[in-house]
Amino acid sequence: MEDRQVIIYYEGCFKFETIEKLLTETKQNLNDKEISVKTKKRVLNIMVECLENIYKHAEKVINNNHFNKEEYNKFYKFVLENNNQDFYLTSANPILNKNIETVRNKIDQANSLGKAELKELYASKINNSMISERGGAGLGIIDIALKSENKINYSFTKIDDLFSYYELKIKVNDNK
Repeated sequence: MEDRQVIIYYEGCFKFETIEKLLTETKQNLNDKEISVKTKKRVLNIMVECLENIYKHAEKVINNNHFNKEEYNKFYKFVLENNNQDFYLTSANPILNKNIETVRNKIDQANSLGKAELKELYASKINNSMISERGGAGLGIIDIALKSENKINYSFTKIDDLFSYYELKIKVNDNK
């Protein structure tokens, strides 16, 4: 097993201020590491996508009053780790079971494409997509796949009849 160092570990309620604090702390930690500027930017870009995803979709659970505060806090997580060459980002949040297939299809599609095809899909989405009520055009997964330059690992673990636990695992190589 490879030896990973935890750079950021956060579990609980994600508010705008929390995201800002996590990004600031991560920037400081990355500046202390001997990694390329390109890698720092890629890690931060993917981190922003992951944190925005958690933040945007947390509202569904909060408004639903489905979980008590203790349950709610354990379902939202962001972790950034690294070993000598690579960074590992993990984000997790509840997802409505009815949305799993759509999310799975988006990730599987991104994982099946090469870099040129991902860029083409990204451009196509920008030119042809409508902005959703949550402010997205379905670009997050594509952007993560492009920036990570690796396949996106994911899992869905059923919580109950309404929700599942959705976890993304992303690897970013430090291409010095």
